[in-house]
Amino acid sequence: MKKVLAILLSLVIASAMSVAVFANTLSVDYDLPAVTNGVNLVDAGGTLIGNEEGWGGNAAAGRDAAFDGDETTFFDPLGVGDGYAGVQMDKPYILTEIRIMPRSGFLDRFAGSLIQGSNDGENWTTILENFLAAEEEYAFLAFTPDKTGDSEWTKQTEGYTMFRYFNETNHGDVAEVELYGVPADGSAATTGPVPYDDADSAAAAIGSATLISHYAEFIEGSSGNNNEGPEMLWDDDVTTKFCTSAFPLYSIIKLDTPCAINGIVMATANDNSSYNGRSPDGWVISGSNDGVNWTPLVSGDSDFFEEEDFTYYAKAIAPTAAYLYYQFEAEGAASGCFQVSEVVLCGQVGEFAAASTTTATAETEAPAVDTTTTTSSPATGDIIAVVAVAATVSLGAAVVLRKKDN
Repeated sequence: MKKVLAILLSLVIASAMSVAVFANTLSVDYDLPAVTNGVNLVDAGGTLIGNEEGWGGNAAAGRDAAFDGDETTFFDPLGVGDGYAGVQMDKPYILTEIRIMPRSGFLDRFAGSLIQGSNDGENWTTILENFLAAEEEYAFLAFTPDKTGDSEWTKQTEGYTMFRYFNETNHGDVAEVELYGVPADGSAATTGPVPYDDADSAAAAIGSATLISHYAEFIEGSSGNNNEGPEMLWDDDVTTKFCTSAFPLYSIIKLDTPCAINGIVMATANDNSSYNGRSPDGWVISGSNDGVNWTPLVSGDSDFFEEEDFTYYAKAIAPTAAYLYYQFEAEGAASGCFQVSEVVLCGQVGEFAAASTTTATAETEAPAVDTTTTTSSPATGDIIAVVAVAATVSLGAAVVLRKKDN
């Protein structure tokens, strides 16, 4: 009996020691308790940023693998200090908890990793650093500002719209990254589309403005219903729409001068609430300077919209290069019939003025933008599934994208 009691006592002591270690170092429990402060930034509408491809050009080892909820996949950077995986929000956030699972079999590559924040994609501030090499396979390391172990958490003095996992001292392979936070302005975190009554309000919500670009002409597009063709996407009139059952679909405009953007706004049409499933799946907006080679800039699916009429929705992206042509493409719609009333390009007036003098070489100079380029003809309507980057910049004067008077 004494022997049994001794064994039980030792188990209790070991358990207590385990709790003490958890409270002062790092959690390595796969089944961690629920987060009580903050939302998962990806679930709150965050868009993935960073390298689309990993080591050796492997798309399966790109940024998506770090946020896919699958511990058997992993983000494998291009090299030491070369590439990152992150999340972009539509408004500034304060991180409240960080959970990371290193790649199985390569735990030593985790040492030296960083979690950083930024508002422009160029200047990054370190929030969590001094990671040690992980010791357990398939185990999350959990951090809060008050529980960091040997790592250092620098509490944010401002909110950031961009957060990234990055390693500048080791290769930095990682299986999972979960970032939790709260809006810096104290508002409630949203987990779905945010509706707006007009394009200017939607653009202002992502820290941008509808651009004054006066596009020169509608170039071409796929077929639409009677008086509901692809040119209606860009006419600054929410009462008109592009509606079609011919998939895939596309619509192209050419600007008077190359223009950089940092966000997009799109609006539902007159009867989405009555005829559900008409919002586009697999949509992509791309830029080009020759009308042939296209760079995907922002993408999404029907979750971008709600089943509401004449309602605008916005998405921020990292500032792009200046492009002369812009194209909207979509794979289809759940109902078999697609409709969108408006696509609006967003940016800053001052940045537009500067970008308008930028040549095509700006494509290699734009910060934090993946420049995967397609070589298909714009008429093919091919869709490239790209999770776009997003960024928020300071507010500027709002002006409207309007069709050039002929």
